[in-house]
Amino acid sequence: MAASTKILPFMKGKDGKLAVIQDRVRLPYDTKTYSIKPNVTKLNDGVNGEDRDRLDIVLNYYEGSFQMYLKDAQVIRDWLAAQAARDARTAPLEQEGGVRFYPNNGTRQSFILVDLILDDFDFSSNERGANQMITVNFRCGDLKEAKTL
Repeated sequence: MAASTKILPFMKGKDGKLAVIQDRVRLPYDTKTYSIKPNVTKLNDGVNGEDRDRLDIVLNYYEGSFQMYLKDAQVIRDWLAAQAARDARTAPLEQEGGVRFYPNNGTRQSFILVDLILDDFDFSSNERGANQMITVNFRCGDLKEAKTL
């Protein structure tokens, strides 16, 4: 049987989901947007006799953010709980994350955010008729593909 040459449509926002877990509980965050990107140190080494530098990178960690509508102040309470554990000098609350994509080919693709930490947040209130939003920034030590069933 010949391989299909049908062009698949691009994934939309409905085809991906970010999940955040704290202290082994999935947090009820209905994200509007999210982004994840590597934080790298860019290297370039000039070598005598070569026209261009040799380029390389060192991966430091991954950083990202998500924006969500506020239904209540739970996201702020979750951040404060994690900070309270740090302030008390006790074991930090476990924080994990994951991203799952649903491409338009019937498959699922998942990635785990290893050693996640919720860094800071930016809460802003808009005009009286607008929905309130919060942006939460995070970092993670690694991004690993997970086997998806």
